[in-house]
Amino acid sequence: MKVVVTGYDGDPPIYKHPFLAFATYYGFQPWACRPHRPQTKGKMNGLFFVYFAKSAQTAERSLRWSTLNEVTVQWLAQTADVRFHHEIKTRPIDRFRRETHLLSLPRQTL
Repeated sequence: MKVVVTGYDGDPPIYKHPFLAFATYYGFQPWACRPHRPQTKGKMNGLFFVYFAKSAQTAERSLRWSTLNEVTVQWLAQTADVRFHHEIKTRPIDRFRRETHLLSLPRQTL
């Protein structure tokens, strides 16, 4: 992403200073994928939003931020986190409980 990487010096990316400060503050190591290499990128696409809209039934509800946040929290707790996920072979909530690499967020955000 151009907001994160200014370019490449050979193989390693050159990150923008504000992004490096952000990564350091939140305690993660950035991993930039090379441009024009789709096999190195994640598989996020619009299907998630279609799934969310259908399973959370957002079509009948107001889409104010406060309402959407409430619907999302309820949907995560009652639908998405407790369903059996066929790719990871477990429920997302169970996988999250076993996660050892996640760090707690700082008390104060940037």
